[in-house]
Amino acid sequence: MENQKPKSKEGWNAISWSAIELYIQKLQKRIYSATKNGDIKLVRSLQSIVINSHQAKLLATRWVTQNNTGKKLAGIDGIKYLTPSKRFELARSLKIPSKSRPLRKIWISNFSDKQKTLLLKQGCGKGPGKTKYPLSIPTLFDKANQTLLKLALEPEWEAKFEPNSYGLRPGRNCHDAMKQIYLTIFKKPKYVLKAEIQTCFDQINHEKLLKKLNYKGKIHKQIKHWLKSGIFNKKCFAEMENSTPDLNCDISSLLVNIALNDLETLVKELVICMPLRYSTGVRTGKIMGLRDRNSSLSLIKYAGDFVVLHENKEVIFKCKEVISNWLVDIGLKLSNAQLSHTLEGTKADLADPEFSKTPGFDFLGFTVRQFKKKYRGLNGIDTKITPAKDKQKKHLEKIAKIVRQCHMASQEEIIFKLNLIIAKWALYYGTSDANTVGILKKMDYLLYLKLRRWGKRKTKSSKSSLNKYWKKIETKKFVFATEINGKLVKLHCYSDFARSLRNDYVKVKSETSPFNGDETYWASRLRKECLYESNSIGAIKSAKRKMKSL
Repeated sequence: MENQKPKSKEGWNAISWSAIELYIQKLQKRIYSATKNGDIKLVRSLQSIVINSHQAKLLATRWVTQNNTGKKLAGIDGIKYLTPSKRFELARSLKIPSKSRPLRKIWISNFSDKQKTLLLKQGCGKGPGKTKYPLSIPTLFDKANQTLLKLALEPEWEAKFEPNSYGLRPGRNCHDAMKQIYLTIFKKPKYVLKAEIQTCFDQINHEKLLKKLNYKGKIHKQIKHWLKSGIFNKKCFAEMENSTPDLNCDISSLLVNIALNDLETLVKELVICMPLRYSTGVRTGKIMGLRDRNSSLSLIKYAGDFVVLHENKEVIFKCKEVISNWLVDIGLKLSNAQLSHTLEGTKADLADPEFSKTPGFDFLGFTVRQFKKKYRGLNGIDTKITPAKDKQKKHLEKIAKIVRQCHMASQEEIIFKLNLIIAKWALYYGTSDANTVGILKKMDYLLYLKLRRWGKRKTKSSKSSLNKYWKKIETKKFVFATEINGKLVKLHCYSDFARSLRNDYVKVKSETSPFNGDETYWASRLRKECLYESNSIGAIKSAKRKMKSL
């Protein structure tokens, strides 16, 4: 294997990747179906076929050497690029089990703000210079081996995962979790327990995790090797804010979800055994039925973050205690547990030192809060999910920094740089009530003020800068735009990415998975998402290409 870019791809590109992907997908769907039917013998047989399949090894090699977003981070072997012939050699060398190579520990500074916060909360201190954070990088061989095993194991666990687990799973994202929160509280305000997992995942009880996995032979031996080598990165819990996590090449993300699986079942079993009573309606004071008790509580999880929602405060306190004990038993610990109410707490609630004085809560970068409404809203309440204030502030600071750095840049260059940042932020936070409450319009106006100052510095006159840098396009009077080779290049507006979470966004079905064989549903869902994201994703990729050429 050589640490150089490939010069020829003829043999590698001659492979029919669509045929290989179709073959592996068929096997994965059979694994999913067999797991649902309880046929463990067939599941293990199909997993063995995948692990030993040359097609699966080729696909795993392709993902880690070409499609993986982290392909430029070399492990201890120092290899970043492989020639086509070396890719074939790597594919042939893959084997389960294999001894894992030592991990290369590096200190990087390009985590998102959310990721940095989570790393510090997990006890992962800053590194050299107090500005960098640790990341353990496996070798290219280990990355490919992890991907190979994940191809076999993921369909089985997708059939077992709880319906309200949304993090680090195929076909699910942050917006699905936020939509589920909205559907849980929009009819009635509830008490909230919002918490995170503190202890780094490399402290998990390995024996209990291996017992939960319930594998024997080669798979058991391989996972045990990886656990001992420290497979869990500090980045496992870091929320992939403003971007899509690379789920193909890191088995640790799958093991995270496996370790935290059964958390929802735990609290559901707890609430079923409690003698709860109806608090509203014609049945007020009567004991709840089994079905109503089960549906009265919701636990929504995204990787290491979760919220528990229930209308009874005592249930929330009991859930906190039970979850904390359950986590300690597997080597983890509850952190930053916050108790609050989505609308407003009572005087007794506010007197409790554990209870938040501010209504609502923050989750995945969004603020969830309810307000009393006399003429609008369901049952006299209105639910709003908006970008958190600290996320708005940090984004504006980033925009201001770019504008300052581009004081000598051309209009074309500053447009490309800003479009990249704006599209990523607005694509994530625009799917909310941000447009309804005026946040996106406010962001557009603040950006306009910064650019107007930038233009004035260039032309020494506000009027001249408006005439030179702003154009009238269709119904919009002021658009920051320029022409390049006869083509109009304009700055994105935040409001262009507005999408209502409650009305426009369709949440993924709770019990479904990309491996369930429902191709009509997934094709329809992907098509709808592509119609919304195609322009913005294309703009991001175009901006990246333009920036490389500048």
